[in-house]
Amino acid sequence: MSEAGHLSAIVLRYLGPTALNRRGLDALEALARLQTTSLEDRTRNGDMNAEQLQELRRGQARCADLSAQLRNRDPRRRMLAFAERMLDKEMERFGRDKSHSDFLLELTGDDLSDTVNRYMIKRCAAFLDEGLAAWRMPGRGLGFYDAWKNLADSDYGFDLNGLPAWRDRLHHLPALAQDAVIGHLHDLGVKEQHWGTYLGRLLTQLPGWAGMIAWRVSRPAYPPQQVQPVDLIQFLAVRLFYETLLIQKVCRSTWQLDPDVETLHQYFRTHLAEFFVRRALHSGDLPEFLTRQARTLAAQSPSGDEGVNRWTILADMIWAHRQSGAVAHESALGGAWRLFHLAQFLGLEAGEIRALAPEERDRLLGALDAFPGTAHGPVWLGAYERHYREEVLNALANNRGRGRWRTRDTRPRAQIVFCIDEREEAIHRHVEEIDPGYETLGAAGFFGVAMNYRGLDDHETTPLCPPVITPVHHVAEVARPRETERLETHRRRAGWYDVAHNTYWETKRNAVSAYFLLDLVGLPQALPLFGKVLAPHRYARAVKTIRQRVIPPVRTTLAVNRTDEPPPDSAAEHHTGLGFTVGEQADKVEAMLRNLGLTYGFARFVVFTGHGSLSMNNPHESAHDCGACGGKHGGPNGRAFAALANRPEVRALLRERGIDIPDDTWFVGAMHNTCSEEYTFYDEEDIPATHRKEWTTLTEDLDEARARSAQERCRRFASAPKDASLYRSLLHIEGRSMDLSQVRPEWGHATNACAVVGRRSITQGVFLDRRAFVISYDPSQDPGGLILERILLAVGPVGAGINLEYYFSTVDNVRWGSDTKVPHNVCGMIGVMEGAMSDLRTGLPKQMVEVHEPMRLQLIVESPVAILGEIYGRQAAIRELLDNAWVHLIAMDPETGEFQLFVPGVGFVMWEGSVTPLAVVKSSFDWYKGKTDFLAPALIDPQRPRPLDRGGA
Repeated sequence: MSEAGHLSAIVLRYLGPTALNRRGLDALEALARLQTTSLEDRTRNGDMNAEQLQELRRGQARCADLSAQLRNRDPRRRMLAFAERMLDKEMERFGRDKSHSDFLLELTGDDLSDTVNRYMIKRCAAFLDEGLAAWRMPGRGLGFYDAWKNLADSDYGFDLNGLPAWRDRLHHLPALAQDAVIGHLHDLGVKEQHWGTYLGRLLTQLPGWAGMIAWRVSRPAYPPQQVQPVDLIQFLAVRLFYETLLIQKVCRSTWQLDPDVETLHQYFRTHLAEFFVRRALHSGDLPEFLTRQARTLAAQSPSGDEGVNRWTILADMIWAHRQSGAVAHESALGGAWRLFHLAQFLGLEAGEIRALAPEERDRLLGALDAFPGTAHGPVWLGAYERHYREEVLNALANNRGRGRWRTRDTRPRAQIVFCIDEREEAIHRHVEEIDPGYETLGAAGFFGVAMNYRGLDDHETTPLCPPVITPVHHVAEVARPRETERLETHRRRAGWYDVAHNTYWETKRNAVSAYFLLDLVGLPQALPLFGKVLAPHRYARAVKTIRQRVIPPVRTTLAVNRTDEPPPDSAAEHHTGLGFTVGEQADKVEAMLRNLGLTYGFARFVVFTGHGSLSMNNPHESAHDCGACGGKHGGPNGRAFAALANRPEVRALLRERGIDIPDDTWFVGAMHNTCSEEYTFYDEEDIPATHRKEWTTLTEDLDEARARSAQERCRRFASAPKDASLYRSLLHIEGRSMDLSQVRPEWGHATNACAVVGRRSITQGVFLDRRAFVISYDPSQDPGGLILERILLAVGPVGAGINLEYYFSTVDNVRWGSDTKVPHNVCGMIGVMEGAMSDLRTGLPKQMVEVHEPMRLQLIVESPVAILGEIYGRQAAIRELLDNAWVHLIAMDPETGEFQLFVPGVGFVMWEGSVTPLAVVKSSFDWYKGKTDFLAPALIDPQRPRPLDRGGA
């Protein structure tokens, strides 16, 4: 009886509310065996009568039934069943979204992908380098795979990693990269139907480098790709060679197995306890005492029956810990905590909660369970976007009938066309506040002139157009006829400068010569450093003055007229020669003017203003440039358009097509630097003498407008003077663009939130806080919607792309952006990486998105719903944006001003928001003065504009 009592005490001790643990179950089974033995002994001895014996047998049956039920709840059996389900689930993912390296990381803690990544980064950086490296990878003309094979034989890193027979494997690699990839997949036992997803998984290990290679593949005419070919198959062939060797080493040294999928599956089906323990160890959620034991066992990696027993015992301990009452207790506390928070939000007191019936409390918690945290994000995003949309639509509704230039009943004082860029929304406003007689318009910043451009001092041509367009026309900047002698001097001295610059560049990159160069020019180099940081304005002026004296500037023009002369250093396989034919010129001018709705009412001056950004020490500068020009400056496009539109032959053809440009209208190309607010005008010497006085007035007003824009921008910079004079504000903004240490020269597109396609009268007179893409379009001139379709196909993807780039870079800046600029280093002149080695960083750095409010673009289009519906039905690209809710489309009726919202899967529904009065102020400054955050829209009444303060600080 003492033995039975001891066993009963053990059972009671380890009996939980819903299960019996391993020790308790063993004691219960021992007690059942003891009872059976005792019953047999008493039966043989005849100690019991028939009735007693029958009752004892019934009790024994009940005990056996209880034992069977408890055995079904056997912790070990449940643990092994759980491990088996987990293993099957993992093996199902193999090849689809899990690679061998992922699998081994979870079982051994060895991050093979990281090891391979470091190897691939070095090889990719060496091969893809475009001029930064002093020592270049030999044999790049053979292609990435063959160049690597030629060098790999002398790579002793494989020996240091203890990879057996790697040279033999290298020498037996197939000649073609695709055959090598297939061979490695066979070695790893990946099913053929999973090859695509498995290889995709490997590419995502280095998305930046893989993306750069994919970019080059998509541009076969790209010069480096033509002479140094690379593709993703070659990349994967090299990666899989190294990764397969590492996987084989780990599998053979740990389990004496080949690493094919089926072999791994069969092994762990017979070693479920080991699989469970290894997964638990490397998941990182074990307590310290279990972690120590698991690490010791994994390091010893015992085999045989003893090994299986040790893995099983430790697995039992881990399972018992996870199933302990502490988990249930924590769950109960969690429910109470959630109920407490919910009561706070609902305004319920403790007494009211206590008065609730249990089923009522369960319903409250059930409501929370039905709306998990993972579902909160889309709801908050929708609410955030709705709040902004209501503000904008309310502002446009308030402005209906107020804005000028719905029709041009009077001749504008001048017309200035800006890029659609939302940064230009401010200068739109400020120009119109200075003089309401000015009309401003917005168009994609390449102004319909897609071209390969070569500046006077450029060594190569640059495509200036959206990335989806491949330009076939070439335009060159050339010296004017009377500049022949000056051009010769310019080119000679520029050549000397290039030789000196390149020599210095090569000398400082060489490890030997750089050592001596430091002693020679170290101290003189301190002067530019101090100048760029401590006195950027003075230093920039001094450098400009010296450069102009050494290399005299040359007055230039653009060669836009068609010639049969082949373009210089053309990389295109087929070209059409320099310039455009007269017919092509007229087509481009007509298309742009009709897009703008600028087919009548021309002013004496029409200024087409491209834009770009110039700043110091900024590898991300192209992200601040014109997206419609492929991340380049749009000034040459504005200049080219003006040159085309000023030609009498072009105007004659336009008159035949119904666009009559007056003889006294003059087009001027310009460039607006969105970083420094500098305005540059082209070909001013060609402006007729009859227009000089008006031109002087216009340039003075634009000078004031850029100063006002600088003042407005200052309120968003922490280090900038707030509400200072125009002069001081402009001085600060210019200084930011010249400061070597400045990591926030401008905010770029960080303020983007909406786009308005329609007549300027919709937004003219509304303060939109630099948040709106302004796209000019006149629905009264486009009854069939063909112009609108052309505009939406061009600016829709551009606006959505910019908006989504900022959205994703903001919501997860480490993963989808490029994190902070601080550790960024330029790599190979192709991108940036962190420190000395990392993936190429994609997306935007933290310093470019700090003020951005992530929301999808609100696309407001002045057009009847019927026309938008037809465009939606014809254009798959538009459907993709709308059906997937990448942008929100809002139709504004041109006649009634009513708004209708597009809902995916439903169609257009009427806007039900209320129109509430807006604040009315005399100028933008009166609205943003003293404020630093985003502002709600306001109406601007510029009847009495604020006097220009040209004074000092």
